[in-house]
Amino acid sequence: MSDEYEAPDSKQWNAARKVWALAGITVPERPEENLHHYLTDLQRVVLNFQTAKSVSERDRNSGLSFDDLANRCRDLNDALSDIDETAFARLAGA
Repeated sequence: MSDEYEAPDSKQWNAARKVWALAGITVPERPEENLHHYLTDLQRVVLNFQTAKSVSERDRNSGLSFDDLANRCRDLNDALSDIDETAFARLAGA
């Protein structure tokens, strides 16, 4: 964390509090540095959702059937299954 804490925008903080309240979790009215994760966790969820939605839309618009996608997944699985530990290490950047 930085030396100087900068509190989140009060409008964002209150919105985050409302979302957490819907899940039955009470978030304090005033943000403190150790509570900032309540807002950043929601921001991460939004980014993950947007990415997943984008991937889903791309898949739907690809023109591939579920069988085509399943075949590609099987081919990928087969290819990855044939890779030895040394090759995996290289792929991982070791």
